[in-house]
Amino acid sequence: MAPGLALAFLVLAAGARADVPESPPESVPLRLANQTVFHFSASALGFAPREREAAADRRLRLVLEAGGPGAVTTRAIGEGTAVEVDGKLIFVVTPSDVEALGADGAEFVATAAAEALRHAIAEEREEEARSGARVP
Repeated sequence: MAPGLALAFLVLAAGARADVPESPPESVPLRLANQTVFHFSASALGFAPREREAAADRRLRLVLEAGGPGAVTTRAIGEGTAVEVDGKLIFVVTPSDVEALGADGAEFVATAAAEALRHAIAEEREEEARSGARVP
């Protein structure tokens, strides 16, 4: 192939690629007691948002089933801001999540998620008390 033709092909291919709209990032909500706690919007440490949500949901259910006080805290870690329940890591808000959400700072987003999680835990426990059984 002639060098000029190869260059023309590359320019056309690049132009065609630029015209293809990027798909929006996947956003997967973590929910508890019919409330959205957080939207996982980016991959982290090789895990897609859906995998991160599934793992966070499992960890949250295990911690709540243990019957502790349900104390929700946040702390800064290398990957972003951790959201914990009873001292156990539930999920991490990463800078990539924050960027995808169009928000300002992992700590700010994690604090809002922690507050939503506190409300959801309280609501789930109220429902358990009313029904006399654990809510799945």
